[in-house]
Amino acid sequence: MIFVNFNFHVNMWYAEYTDEQVLRWFPNLYRGLLEFMWENPDVKAGWDIESSRTIPFLERVAPDVLDGLREGVKKGQFEIILDTWSFSLASMHTWEEFALQHDMAVKELKRVFGRVSSGYFAQEGAYHPFLPSMLKRLGVEFLLLSYLQVGEFDRRLARDLRVHLVKGEDGTELPFVMHVSSLLDPVDVVKKGAELGGGLTVLDDAEIANPSRLTLIVESLRGMENVKFALASEIVEKSPRGIPVSILDSTWALGVYDHGMWLRDPWDQHLWTLNEVARREIAKAEWWLRRARKAGLNVDVEEREIHEAKRWLLLGQNSDKFGWNPRAEKRIQGEYELRLASELAQVASTVLSEKTLKFDRPTEGVRQIILYNFHAFPVPPSPLRIDVEFDSGILKPDEVSATLDGKQVGCDLLTARLFPDGAIKSGTITVIGSLGAEETSTLTLKRSSTPSGRTDLHVSDSELSNSLIRVRLEGGLPASITDLKTGATYGGEPPLITQRLKLEGDKQEEEVKVEVTNRGERGVYVEVTSTVKQSAHSLIVNKYRVYSGLPLLEAETRISIFGKFPGSAEPLVLNLPRPRTIWRELGGNLSKVRMEKGRQRLLLVNDWAAVYSGEVGLLVAADCCTRAMKDVKDAKNEVSFFTTETTFKDNQFEHLSGEWTTRAAIIPLRGEPTSEDLKRAKVYNYGVGTIPLIHFDKPRLS
Repeated sequence: MIFVNFNFHVNMWYAEYTDEQVLRWFPNLYRGLLEFMWENPDVKAGWDIESSRTIPFLERVAPDVLDGLREGVKKGQFEIILDTWSFSLASMHTWEEFALQHDMAVKELKRVFGRVSSGYFAQEGAYHPFLPSMLKRLGVEFLLLSYLQVGEFDRRLARDLRVHLVKGEDGTELPFVMHVSSLLDPVDVVKKGAELGGGLTVLDDAEIANPSRLTLIVESLRGMENVKFALASEIVEKSPRGIPVSILDSTWALGVYDHGMWLRDPWDQHLWTLNEVARREIAKAEWWLRRARKAGLNVDVEEREIHEAKRWLLLGQNSDKFGWNPRAEKRIQGEYELRLASELAQVASTVLSEKTLKFDRPTEGVRQIILYNFHAFPVPPSPLRIDVEFDSGILKPDEVSATLDGKQVGCDLLTARLFPDGAIKSGTITVIGSLGAEETSTLTLKRSSTPSGRTDLHVSDSELSNSLIRVRLEGGLPASITDLKTGATYGGEPPLITQRLKLEGDKQEEEVKVEVTNRGERGVYVEVTSTVKQSAHSLIVNKYRVYSGLPLLEAETRISIFGKFPGSAEPLVLNLPRPRTIWRELGGNLSKVRMEKGRQRLLLVNDWAAVYSGEVGLLVAADCCTRAMKDVKDAKNEVSFFTTETTFKDNQFEHLSGEWTTRAAIIPLRGEPTSEDLKRAKVYNYGVGTIPLIHFDKPRLS
């Protein structure tokens, strides 16, 4: 027996249409599907419905559609299948976000329909190997997965429609029903699976499902022996069980893109970076919320404000704002939502910190900054980047020194804007420091011509080193990194790091200039800058830094495009041949993937990844609030980070233009990544919280 079910994916965000078009057109499409179902009372269907916008829109312009859905649920002809609250990609959430949006979706769907099924269809079919355990923790009992998606990883399923078990990386198993679009001849798929029995869902976007085509499918299925219509939950209950199946990160959009269609174009990366900034601000606000609660303060207003920030964050993560060729206003709406999430969290954080701490303003000529560790672990010694601003000329670049809670620490400028007299107006300093868990510390900047760092640094235009690592440069790019404690060398031949930039129609040329731009006089870091004029309309500026006493190379790349071009950019490519193992974080879980052979894959990462080839490994951690890193491109002999490319050439938002910067720490590993390595990576991702304390001797704006 083959059980067949229909499923309609209902989404009034829809990337390609304006809100006016959605409100005027879509309700009639839904009415057409309801009419099709009433005309075929033996046919059963699931409906997965976006909750944040679609339900409010339908309540306002088409309450009859919701009435029809409720009637079908009551009669047992329909069931409500779960999905993400705002049709964000389930695979891209932190665990906390995933649990929050799931709770919001379940509550809204139960409010409207009275009950929901225990089945789940992820927006865009988004999957990663820890999704089964995340869903099971929330009470989900089965999944809908694409027939093509699972077939990509296990060819045996082409003629096997039994209810198989998708097996997560931690061993968690969930039953799944395969689905196929009405456009891809589901009748033929049913015929292929007839021998073993099982079930199939015919799943379409409700906005493109054609009732005439569906009627032909139903008539064909009625003419077949041993075919019966059923709900997806009934398929799981009545079908024979199949085999465990393991699949990698994927969506229904298979091929070289996998998740890349929602991660890879320049605007996608801009939005994901704003998303990371908002995540950081929310984490800081929640840290101050805990402090204020412990102090016995009333925090009701700020608690609501933080929840509202999380809500806007989830709205900004809606996949119709990303690279599925959305309209310009959808992309800009995503930016608005993510920036609002940051703003709300910043307000809550500032108010809570003002309520909680008593600030002693510094004396004139001294600048103090409160540093606080909002991470759930001690911060290991790390290069901490701190933005500074001065109302008047207090310090000159060669006079900056720092103490952390009274103890001298290494401190130097990374960037600076100066007053006419040469004193610092604003800029970014770096301090090599550490903080305990839940700790606040006071960083004091004052005038001193004496270097405050160590003296283990060496630099030339072909080498950077400290007492722990040595980096050899060729042609302005790192050719190898040597761990001086173990003697292990990463790279060499071919060179460890390469870069690629391709602008369609632009004339290629290559001109490289290499110079030492910081010799470590302050005892904090050394820096080599390579400037690459790669084409007539592009410029790449790379800055490579080694810090005193730290086992990492910092790679900062600024790409400038003069004009707008379809193309691609790969600013950080590690040449490490397969077989290799890649560690990453998925939904708060540590994932380990072995890549041996086969085609190119795009693997999800959450702003850091550790890559092993043979006996050597490197951890790459992004400064994700400068440029987020959400996937890595794993090809035959290389792993590419921060890759951006044009998918839809007629979409101006996907053209390479303007200027952007990527920044990453590259850390040699001794064996598998340790907890200390991962802590350093997470701190590099988000930094620490800062509160500048300013001496006011006159009104701020005078």
